[in-house]
Amino acid sequence: MLSVATLSVALFSCADEEIVGGGPRVQEGLPAQIVLKVASGDNRIETRAAQDAANEKRVTNLYVFVFDENGDVCEGSREYHNVPANGVVLTARSKNNAQIAGIANFSETGVNSTYQLSLDALKEVKTKAELEALMAKLDQQTLERSSQFIMSGYAVDGSGNDVFNIPGSESGGIASFECTLKLERLDAKVEFIVKTEVPADKNWDKFDFRPKGWRVVNVPAQSLVLPRETGDADGDGCTYFESPEMPFETIGRDGEYLLDSCAFVFYMPESRKTPARKISGETGVTDAAARYALREKRDKAESKPGDDFSNKPGQEYENGAFTYAPANAAYVEMSGTLSYEEQGGNTVNADVKFTVHLGYANQDPDDYDTRRNTHYIYTVTIRGVNDIEVEVTEKKESRPGYEGNVIVSEIKPHELDAHYDRVLITLNRAQVPRLTWGVQTPYDKAVYKGDFTDANPPGTSSGTGESSTGSGISDYRWIKFAINEDYGRGNNEYVKYPGDQNYKGLPGGGEKSGYDGHSGYPNARLLDVHQLLQRLRDDYDKGLTSGTVTITAFIDEYVYVRHPWDHDYSAGNNYQLKKWREYVGAEDRLLYIIDGDNAHYSPDGASSTMTAIQTFRQKSIRTVYNVDKSESELPTCWGLESSMEGDLVDVGDVSRGKSSGNGRLNTLQCLLGSNYQTVLQWTDVLDVWSTNPEDRYKLKINDALHAVLTRNRDLDGDNIVDPEEIRWYLAAKDQLVDFYIGESALDDASHLYPTNPDDRDGQTYWHYTTSTAYDGGQGGNNVAWGLYAEECVALGATSGMERPELGNKFTYRCVRNLGIGLDAPESEPVALIPRVTAAEADGTYVIDCSNLSPKARRQSIETGNLPQHNDLSPYNRPYAKFRVATRDQDFENAGRERTWSIPAFRWRNWRDWSEYQTMTITPSGYRIPNLRELLIMQTRLPDDAWKSYPGAGLTDNGGGKAMYLSFTSFSRRSTETGGDGTLPNKNGGFRFNAAEGSGSIGATGTGDLDNGYVRGVKDEQ
Repeated sequence: MLSVATLSVALFSCADEEIVGGGPRVQEGLPAQIVLKVASGDNRIETRAAQDAANEKRVTNLYVFVFDENGDVCEGSREYHNVPANGVVLTARSKNNAQIAGIANFSETGVNSTYQLSLDALKEVKTKAELEALMAKLDQQTLERSSQFIMSGYAVDGSGNDVFNIPGSESGGIASFECTLKLERLDAKVEFIVKTEVPADKNWDKFDFRPKGWRVVNVPAQSLVLPRETGDADGDGCTYFESPEMPFETIGRDGEYLLDSCAFVFYMPESRKTPARKISGETGVTDAAARYALREKRDKAESKPGDDFSNKPGQEYENGAFTYAPANAAYVEMSGTLSYEEQGGNTVNADVKFTVHLGYANQDPDDYDTRRNTHYIYTVTIRGVNDIEVEVTEKKESRPGYEGNVIVSEIKPHELDAHYDRVLITLNRAQVPRLTWGVQTPYDKAVYKGDFTDANPPGTSSGTGESSTGSGISDYRWIKFAINEDYGRGNNEYVKYPGDQNYKGLPGGGEKSGYDGHSGYPNARLLDVHQLLQRLRDDYDKGLTSGTVTITAFIDEYVYVRHPWDHDYSAGNNYQLKKWREYVGAEDRLLYIIDGDNAHYSPDGASSTMTAIQTFRQKSIRTVYNVDKSESELPTCWGLESSMEGDLVDVGDVSRGKSSGNGRLNTLQCLLGSNYQTVLQWTDVLDVWSTNPEDRYKLKINDALHAVLTRNRDLDGDNIVDPEEIRWYLAAKDQLVDFYIGESALDDASHLYPTNPDDRDGQTYWHYTTSTAYDGGQGGNNVAWGLYAEECVALGATSGMERPELGNKFTYRCVRNLGIGLDAPESEPVALIPRVTAAEADGTYVIDCSNLSPKARRQSIETGNLPQHNDLSPYNRPYAKFRVATRDQDFENAGRERTWSIPAFRWRNWRDWSEYQTMTITPSGYRIPNLRELLIMQTRLPDDAWKSYPGAGLTDNGGGKAMYLSFTSFSRRSTETGGDGTLPNKNGGFRFNAAEGSGSIGATGTGDLDNGYVRGVKDEQ
């Protein structure tokens, strides 16, 4: 059903030059001077993720090879450091038919290009053939690059020839010969732009695409230093890798917040592969679009014993290898959700994935090349879901590589976050005989096609515990349904959760509700979707064939502590507790109730279409932790909801919230007392009978602490809030700070400062409260640590953060521990970034950020200053490990002490943020930290890492700890015209106050009162 209408490629590169002879021969061996100008090719203007043109062209060091006509290295070959802009001068000897090659930005101290190519390796080259065979390998499997690019190329004379004669002098002087070294980056730059466009013949409304992520498969981990005429580095010793899925980097939306375009950019070594089979040789395929589509076609995989597609009606086989594309050809996979409303009122939602093999220059379907020093721009225009629909209904692939699961609904899908939730639905009893159901989860993607008799269950299981097994469809019990009438509730209100023990699927058919209000309905039971449709079929057979039935649907949290086929629901049966990697960050899970025989899969099973009466879509838990680490390396973490739901709230009494990092302990003690003995009833906090379907849990106590109960559930139904029932809790101060540190790992809708103004009520100011009491609770019962999201991560007391435009209320975020038992509230997850307790032997401090998601870290080491950037830039991320200069190495360090004046104190020798933008600081090899690095230093270094300076002037206590600036500029800086999110008097960067307990880091202006010092940092391998 999904149609990629256009995919065009534009290429920018340097043209190849034909090798010609060097002209009349000269006497060889005479003294010669070669004036070698250095030129590296231009590239287009930078995007958010790409390097700017200056970095792509920068030459820091250079190794020059002079070859004679036999291809041997001869005099004049050597390395150069700190290469001047106008090139270098070589002392050589006259040669006939010589060639000069150069390698720029090879690896040495202060130079890192993400490739491994050492000076020693270059010095070992003795012939041109050896240089042509030399490979440079990536030192990290990444698509990011540092601000230095490895380059290579040949010199050309004034006529453009790369083979020439070098003249010498017979008179005792030195003849001068000028040539230009044409350097090319070993990398290609690849840019993808995805746009939407409603077809001219369609009258669709709210046409939107929500990008999820992208990755590249078959990325070469090496490159030839010099290019060959054909092919690339391949064969023995050559490896390929898949990049992790990354979020789109730029997302542009219109006034209705519908997608205009989204994009990403990456760098990769050249990849030049021969097709497995030529498309151009296929007879009967002449249409350009059809020929292009064949690039993604796959063979049918060999069938295996036990293959069973009965739960995917229409599937006949699975996909195998690509039919035409080479085995190691690089390709990009992009995913997201397409949605729109059809003219008849139906809502269409499609989870889609596009596969695009790189290449296709000049519209050649057999071209899979990605060439060095070339900028490729791929534009993908999405015009609907027609291709998938045709593929499924007609059993042919009009667009291989374009897959998706399309759901057409009479009503909008129920969009649910990862926590517990509930919704109110109605079903038409007249449709019941036609209804069936399906799921899409990490465990199952299937549609039930049985007859709902006990002889045809959705799935079967054997045993309990970790060794239990299951077959068929098993992961459908994560939504339980309560028929309102069974519990004595009306059609316009919710049923209160009766308790897990009320589920009919338990041994013995479950128990009565644990809630006293249901005492008159002892036979009422919670039903899974299969049992619900069985029950409604029984009702239909008994004559209930018209009208509607109202049902409360209870959605479980997106957590698996046991296999979904394991029916032992006891608390101790949680062997999957540490297996949170299997579902954190996973695809949305869906459950749908389908109208009739309207669910079909494509023959390869990669796509599906269905018409749904009800659709439940639940997001998975997000995290900023590194899920690639093993269970032994990272056994626990905390996860997040995707967004804050509900209205702004008051702070609440957080006086017992003593921990800066354990939000669950704070929440439990604030709500239930220090020993968890305070009796709190669910119905005292929530209007569980809410008659407004849009207000699923109306708060009676409108503060952040009690609002967390909307994310939790009365699991035993007794109406008492038990400690183990509080699984989602109010984030502590440090957790909210860590949220910002790892924010790049999350999609833009999950960020602390929502990109969409509607998600922050159109407000510029957006303030969070936490479960951590300010000043240890001494500031008052209702004073917590808060965060100014409009300034990224500025902290303060909530008592000073109230804004009338926000109704003097706050937003908040809920967190869940993963890998930790519910009976251990004092236990904290492994630290996202461990605290540094002491300096190294040399007085420096090393900070390990490897627990942080790779998506939230820079993947390429920087050996010099970071490029200028703002807080939204990928440069505002830490590397996996970095070192902080000693406490005595603040810059500028001459004669600092605090002096006093009216109206405010000053520090001697401090500087304005703008001055540091062009400075090289001391100690040598260190640079100014970005905002996140400074924030990590603030929250992880011990207090004694920050030096106290003596006071001077009016009093003896005029000294203290200083202010420190980051290199990062503020993205929402005020302008003459203003605009969404811009702040007045914030035209600089960010500053940290190292005074004990201040906790202050925020955006600054550029005046004298916003000055500060710098503490240097550098990336560590």
